[in-house]
Amino acid sequence: RAAEVIGKNGFDFLLCNGGNGTMDTCGKIYQACKAAGTPVLVAGIPKTVDNDLAVTDHAPGFASAARYIAGVTREICADVRSLPIHVCVVEAMGRNAGWITAAAALAPIEDDRQPFWEMFSRNFLEGMISYVLECLPEEEHNMIYVTRLFSEMASGNFDKLFRELCQIAPTSFAAMRYKMTQSCRQAEKMYSSVQGIL
Repeated sequence: RAAEVIGKNGFDFLLCNGGNGTMDTCGKIYQACKAAGTPVLVAGIPKTVDNDLAVTDHAPGFASAARYIAGVTREICADVRSLPIHVCVVEAMGRNAGWITAAAALAPIEDDRQPFWEMFSRNFLEGMISYVLECLPEEEHNMIYVTRLFSEMASGNFDKLFRELCQIAPTSFAAMRYKMTQSCRQAEKMYSSVQGIL
């Protein structure tokens, strides 16, 4: 039916704005038009809060969702700090991609008792991102591999990777950021907080 309507109205272009379902529909409409001999250019315009479309760095819709969940998470953390007897579960959208969840985890948590927490967390995250950019092949330069590096904290491989980097390339940006975070490890709460959000 879509191919028939497009041909009847003489459309030259069909631009579809949306996420996974919309992109799938674009392909189906194009194939239907091609089979019907209807010359039309079908293009998908990415727009999804999940940010999980292939060959798309970031889609419109993701940034506002990420900013919102980061703000909400910070407010919940402030609330729990005032009466630390709660366990809060925050459910975020994102299907299997995890980008919105990552945005919530990257929100710095202010704490007057640990005035250097934000500086430490920034150096920590910069070190992770720099490691991906400096040590992994170009096709792996994305947040998926940053989150995979985060997951290495629990296995113990995290420190091993960075100690090896400090021996091989001690002046690399990632190695220098890692060394800066080491001086903060004596502040147990600070390091444990970062481990907790990752």
